[in-house]
Amino acid sequence: MTPETAEPTTPSAQNEREIDTAQREVGRRIKALRLSNSLTLTQPSEKTGLSIGTLSQIERGRTSPTVRTLFGLGTALGVSPAWILDPAVSGVGSDPFVTRSGRG
Repeated sequence: MTPETAEPTTPSAQNEREIDTAQREVGRRIKALRLSNSLTLTQPSEKTGLSIGTLSQIERGRTSPTVRTLFGLGTALGVSPAWILDPAVSGVGSDPFVTRSGRG
């Protein structure tokens, strides 16, 4: 391809690719954690109120979970919502809330 015929890479196109990649990674993390706990789709679905279809769509990276969904899944799977987004941020079983020293 010559520069004139190459597909332009705009900042928005690059952002869309990064978002798609992140969405798939979040779904993979959720599925891997569910499977490592020997859970079927039904169990976290019942704990979160999500349909099995919605949970499956999230795990396959077809849809993005809302913040509320991340909190529900974190609770159901025993991790913080931050861990679902980035495991380097907080570990499995971490408290999802911040308590300031001397206040909690």
